[in-house]
Amino acid sequence: MPKPTVSIITGYYNRADMVRRTLSSLIKQDFKDIEVIVFDDASTDGTANEIKAFIEETQDSRITPIYHTQNIGFVAGLLDAIKQANGQYIAIQGSGDYSYPSRIALQKALLDKHREVGVVGSYYENYVANSKILRLRCPNANTVNLDDLLKNNVFTHGEVMFRRETYEKAGGYRE
Repeated sequence: MPKPTVSIITGYYNRADMVRRTLSSLIKQDFKDIEVIVFDDASTDGTANEIKAFIEETQDSRITPIYHTQNIGFVAGLLDAIKQANGQYIAIQGSGDYSYPSRIALQKALLDKHREVGVVGSYYENYVANSKILRLRCPNANTVNLDDLLKNNVFTHGEVMFRRETYEKAGGYRE
């Protein structure tokens, strides 16, 4: 079986009510050459069961689940999932987040066109459920330099895509 172009990583801890929303948005992406690696970090609320049920219902072979028997933390879960990823691009998806169908295609196209770019993010809408406020966030990395990035990341983590080679050159995530 050929390797997918994009590996999407999404991790959960006690977010059973968010599994279907997020995974549905990922398997409905316009760009289809993906794998979705979803890990459950030993949730106690039935998250693992929701992941299993979703995979059973959809029969989507692009989804690879990882079930931790003990909680290892989000970063350790990411490190493990990325080691298992096969794509040349790695996309991170926040648990509970929804990606519009064109997200992966647009980010991949930008990375394909601009070899000098190692990481790409996107605009995002932040919905604050308890106050029913919807805020559009429009991060712009065009004027950001290394000093700026060391102080503050322009993107939130749940919408980035990066080249695997950039990730490896940077030494991956700090434990």
